[in-house]
Amino acid sequence: MSDDLNKFIRIQVLLNAKLFNGNPNEKAILGKLLGKRADLRSQAKEIQSLISEIATDVRSLSLEQISDELLKIAPDAEKSDQQRKKKKAIKRIEQKKELPELKNAVKGKFIVRYAPDPSKYPHLGQGMNFLVNRIYADKYEGKVILRFDDTNPAMVKKKYYVAIKEGLLWLGATWDEEINASDFIDEFYDVTKEWINKLFFYVCKCDGELVKTNREASISCNHRTHSVSKNLKEFDRMLSGEYQVGEAIVRLVGDMTSDNMVMRDPPMLRIVSDQHPMLDKFYPVFPMYDFESAFLEYKMGITHVIRSGEFGTMRQELQSNLISKFGGKVPEFFSFGRFNIQGTPTKGRVIRELVETGIVSGWDDIRLVTLAGIKKRGLHPDTARLIIQEAGLTSKNTQVAWQTVEAKSKELLEPISKRFFFIPNPIRIKVENSPVNEFELPIHPDHPEYGNRKFDITGDFYLSKDDTAKFKEGSLIRLKDLFNIKIKSITSNLITSEYAGDDIKAAKKKLQWITADFIPGNLVVPELLQKSKNEINPESLGQMDGYFESSISIATEDDILQLERVGYAKIKIRNGKITGHIIHKHF
Repeated sequence: MSDDLNKFIRIQVLLNAKLFNGNPNEKAILGKLLGKRADLRSQAKEIQSLISEIATDVRSLSLEQISDELLKIAPDAEKSDQQRKKKKAIKRIEQKKELPELKNAVKGKFIVRYAPDPSKYPHLGQGMNFLVNRIYADKYEGKVILRFDDTNPAMVKKKYYVAIKEGLLWLGATWDEEINASDFIDEFYDVTKEWINKLFFYVCKCDGELVKTNREASISCNHRTHSVSKNLKEFDRMLSGEYQVGEAIVRLVGDMTSDNMVMRDPPMLRIVSDQHPMLDKFYPVFPMYDFESAFLEYKMGITHVIRSGEFGTMRQELQSNLISKFGGKVPEFFSFGRFNIQGTPTKGRVIRELVETGIVSGWDDIRLVTLAGIKKRGLHPDTARLIIQEAGLTSKNTQVAWQTVEAKSKELLEPISKRFFFIPNPIRIKVENSPVNEFELPIHPDHPEYGNRKFDITGDFYLSKDDTAKFKEGSLIRLKDLFNIKIKSITSNLITSEYAGDDIKAAKKKLQWITADFIPGNLVVPELLQKSKNEINPESLGQMDGYFESSISIATEDDILQLERVGYAKIKIRNGKITGHIIHKHF
């Protein structure tokens, strides 16, 4: 191959190495080269071999040396590459799947709502559904109302209100106004009496099985023909506590011959026996979802109901009917397929069982995709927005692999995470004749404002046994970004070596290291909790012991760290020891 081609390939390897912390990705380089130069495709094997050879050489260089060589052989290459990446990023933004335009959406007059049920912790898929509303509200300069559909006192708990709000705020799904459906309970009673007078509602005392059978057979209930005065008395008896749960319900006078089963005199209010945790006194009757939702869509002036498709169009007909009876304008309904996150359970029943059996530590376990779990784990909060923007909205459910979630989070964390060394499974290595006493590395090569990591060099280092397993006497190794060493002797707990110069091309193997002033620690390593749809992996939480460089003590518990060649992590330092967990692993 020509000298020009060799130089061109070396430049590409150097650029890639700088992007990947000095460890060039050979497959990515080959793909990029063949994409740029179609004339090289017939020489793919030779090109791949040359890339591998150059990459091996470049891995022995420090980041500073990589930058210096780039500046020497191609002073404009890095600038050109950055410009190309910027253009690519702009193009990528332009190509992001725009969310579909909404019918009758008017800027400045657009009102949507999030309507979570505070009976469980929210998960990422639900959070993404809420985030879609926020994105549309921003698009149309509108308003978002957070409405808690909390009309089931037996299930709602105060902690869920808090968890939902914390999760949505972390996700960036902010809101402009907040209400609880339960706050309107007296108004629901007033409307019920008004609608009984208008012959819209009646009280039914049939047992549940008979109601179901008659609806399926299009048979009207005998109570349907009762007078207004009798229905009002029966409703008062429901409110006074004379009836027990299941003994009476309020039903809509619908259409018992409708092809839509939902329209066949559906229940609107029912008796409950539990005290609502958000109300000061006991209310014995609560509205069902369709009545509550339709009333509040009308009352709050909702212009568009944007939700995932599992609600279906049958309920849409019922809610439109109710809103029309209120005298309101029926909002535009827009449905889209759910975002299903694979690799971990999302059903509340399944997670509850995992918590109760101790397989997970709680609803915020870092293996779960509850919003509390992924926030605690350390995923970037913009991950969900990025997935929505790139996947777009379709009528079918979108299956989002956990690997996709991780890839998007890494993409967002890489430019901002502070970098440190961590040595798992460490072994001591003594270096004789070290010419260096002090050494510094940037905490992040692109963020000088982060400062530097400082190392006191005494001649005692630690490497990972995983890296030293193939060492032999006489092996030449480069301590990453520092200098070369030559192995003199090897025992089970000590390797002796000597300083062997600074020639970055001499050593083929480049390893991260830790000095004698290390901080010991342990990292939890989460794996996929759900291997397949119905298979839970109870052994999905691993452990990794090792040593951290002492400079890591400047990190805070809120920092996301990139442990070179290991992964992204969050840590805590207590009594001179570090504990933490891996967010996304590199290995």
